[in-house]
Amino acid sequence: MNCFLFIPENELDDQISLNICRSLRKISLAKVYFFHPFQEVNFQNKGYPEIKSNITLPSVCRFFPKIVNWYRFIRTLRRRRRFRETVVLVGRKTYFLFWIFFLTHKKPVFILVTSQLNQAFSWFDRCFTRYFAQSLLTHDQHLNHFLRQKNQASYFMGNILTDLVQPIEFPFIHGKKTIYSIFPSTTRFEFDFEIILKIFPDFADMMNCYYLMVIPPSQKTLQKIATIGNQLGWNLSKSLEGEILEGYLWKTPYYMNLTLFRNETLVQSDFIISMDDMYTIQAVGLNKKVIPFDRNHPQEIFAYLKDTNYLNEFNKFLKSRFGTSGTKERIAAYLLRGIVDDKRFLKNYSTPD
Repeated sequence: MNCFLFIPENELDDQISLNICRSLRKISLAKVYFFHPFQEVNFQNKGYPEIKSNITLPSVCRFFPKIVNWYRFIRTLRRRRRFRETVVLVGRKTYFLFWIFFLTHKKPVFILVTSQLNQAFSWFDRCFTRYFAQSLLTHDQHLNHFLRQKNQASYFMGNILTDLVQPIEFPFIHGKKTIYSIFPSTTRFEFDFEIILKIFPDFADMMNCYYLMVIPPSQKTLQKIATIGNQLGWNLSKSLEGEILEGYLWKTPYYMNLTLFRNETLVQSDFIISMDDMYTIQAVGLNKKVIPFDRNHPQEIFAYLKDTNYLNEFNKFLKSRFGTSGTKERIAAYLLRGIVDDKRFLKNYSTPD
């Protein structure tokens, strides 16, 4: 029976790992364990045991949490040497590969997760993945080609971020209008929001559509929106669709709806303007039309809208680079059978081993 130890780096990697594990469980009786070296997470209630090392340390150690976490990391993984299992590292930090190999004497399968369009991959990253990883699975076709040219074991798995988008639970009442959704960056929300409000009237004059803006889930977000909006002549009002909309901004004759529901917005939108690379990658995987947006030159968006050939080529380029959904099934197939891309796999191996 196959046995896997998943080591995710952060919350995003947790979600990706759980998706892969569910696919593993559907087609195999594989044993799956988790290890979170630097965060307190327990998936026991979801059927995935967390490996732990009982450590008793002096009370003074609580003042040095990073040292304690690294001690726990080293001690726990060193004890996994005698286990026959495949270690799967999910994340971005390639130097973890060295530590996992050094402590367990096993080369892990490295699922490289990046949520940026221009993610650097340094010489050190290449060295760590070449010498301490069994193989590298990526959702970036450009990186995959680059590593293949360097004779590294790299495989393109498709758009792993798109698999995180859940099915919709409700429709937006858009009156059969084309839906344009705007995704400001969560880390630079105030800056992006101000830019959007400045160009939105010209944008809305071009097209009579249903406009949605996805806002960060914070209690202070609406206060910031109201403050910035008032400075630019916009008003914030409550919506009759209070369960799905946080409100709407209006300045006669324009209005824009505000929502917290990212998944539903991604799935239902026709066009997407994203200032966050993660949502750009997810939108491409869902076959949505992405409109390029440059913070430094926001007025260029109007030229992109008029040049349909450029817009189509841009989206074609993104899709060829990141692919579409279905990645979790391909990764499960690779982990169980070493098959990189075989559409017949799930059909042929639909029963447990």
